[in-house]
Amino acid sequence: MRIDGTVDRLLMLMAELNDRGESRLPAERILASQLGVARGTLRKALEWLQSEGIVERRVGRNGGTLVRQEHPAMQLGGLDPHASLKVHRQLHRIQGIPALLGEQGIRSTTRVLRTEERGANTTETATLGLSRGARVPGHPAPSPGEFRAALA
Repeated sequence: MRIDGTVDRLLMLMAELNDRGESRLPAERILASQLGVARGTLRKALEWLQSEGIVERRVGRNGGTLVRQEHPAMQLGGLDPHASLKVHRQLHRIQGIPALLGEQGIRSTTRVLRTEERGANTTETATLGLSRGARVPGHPAPSPGEFRAALA
């Protein structure tokens, strides 16, 4: 839970930096002190943000943690950039995800990353009553690169 709160606070800080036209986060030591968290907690939060493609971490003289301005989390459109990026819902009514997100000002879209057709395996042929060699849709998982490209 501590990391979730740290991520939320980092996202708010990044929105403030974005408003000022800046993209570099302070050094870890300073940032941990500002947020009132241990450096280990901060590092885990930054690692998560990096894995999501929201920040880029560089080593060396021009190193540091840079906010990737092109990431959708940094281009919130009509959303308040200082608000938490959490979706809230009422538990007493059934509602679809697109409608739920739309009520909160978030535009949801879908995009097919890749499709594939393949020959049915033995189990599919027997279970579905297909002829041998019948073509069926395959569902390959997108590569991490394809997934990141789709988010951009």
